[in-house]
Amino acid sequence: MICVRMNVTLIAFSAAIAYLLGGLSTGMRLFGAEADWRPSRSLGIGLGFAGLLLHAVFLYIGLFTAAGLNLSFFNALSLAAWSVAGLLLVSSLSKPVENLAILALPLAAIMVLLDLRFPGSHLLGENAGWELRIHVLTSMLAYSLLTLASAQAILLAVQDNHLRRHHPGGFIRALPPLQTMESLLFEMISLGFVLLSVALATGFLYLEDMFAQHLVHKTVLSIVAWIAFAMLLWGRYRFGWRGRKAIRWTLVGFMVLMLAYFGSKAVVELIAALSARDTDDDGQRSVAGDSRLPQNGRPGWPCVPCCCAPTRQPPGHAPDACAIRRLSRSRIARTRSVTNSSAGA
Repeated sequence: MICVRMNVTLIAFSAAIAYLLGGLSTGMRLFGAEADWRPSRSLGIGLGFAGLLLHAVFLYIGLFTAAGLNLSFFNALSLAAWSVAGLLLVSSLSKPVENLAILALPLAAIMVLLDLRFPGSHLLGENAGWELRIHVLTSMLAYSLLTLASAQAILLAVQDNHLRRHHPGGFIRALPPLQTMESLLFEMISLGFVLLSVALATGFLYLEDMFAQHLVHKTVLSIVAWIAFAMLLWGRYRFGWRGRKAIRWTLVGFMVLMLAYFGSKAVVELIAALSARDTDDDGQRSVAGDSRLPQNGRPGWPCVPCCCAPTRQPPGHAPDACAIRRLSRSRIARTRSVTNSSAGA
């Protein structure tokens, strides 16, 4: 067991290092001075693929268990980060999107380490049907593509800001033209919107109740995000939205979608963990309460030592029969002493 854990830790750290080196290589190529040596484009992509492979092995060990698919909070985050990195690296083979690696690869490294540090269990049983599996798969792919779109929107905002201020130097020179960046952004949003639509449709068709108490917040926020992206695509088609307006709508839709899945998932799992802890505490208290035996014919009163010796009671402790008898004896003794002194006088 210890050897397995050590192997998992080694794989996770190796994946994180490969991701970080890939992001660093891309960053040096973007931000390095023209006179200095800068890593090649293929080096960053190659390191990213190495991290992606190691990350896949780490995910396989954590996700696929004998009881079913483990989709705990940090496992799901790690899976989403792996999907984002994979889509980015595969797309970079044919499109100029590898610059997004400066955000996606370090984020994937952080998710790997968080998944290693905070393992959890939230099982999708083996008896889950193919409909539910399609729903989960399309949800994760939609989230991954729209995450890439949000990162693309951030780079687009930086590029647009530099061009408006007439400062096109620095890493802006390494980015594709503004029109190409916008085209890539709307390609990602369009495909992500289609996948999000499929995820919502399969949820409504095959899940029992999408508005059940434990799903209503996730469903409502997902629908709000879907409306935001639908409005953005409609505005692009009808009015030619671009630039800052497109960036704002993209980031708003992504933030709502992130809250829909990971925000609600974090709250639900946190509440479940707190409830489990309170249940354990109540169970321990009930066991301790059952071990108290009734004394002096007064059932339910806590057991205390014999009344021959006074004992310190905890604050708020209910008095027992022994304590009452000790108090009565002391009062009777004081009354007798006062009576005798009065009679003598």
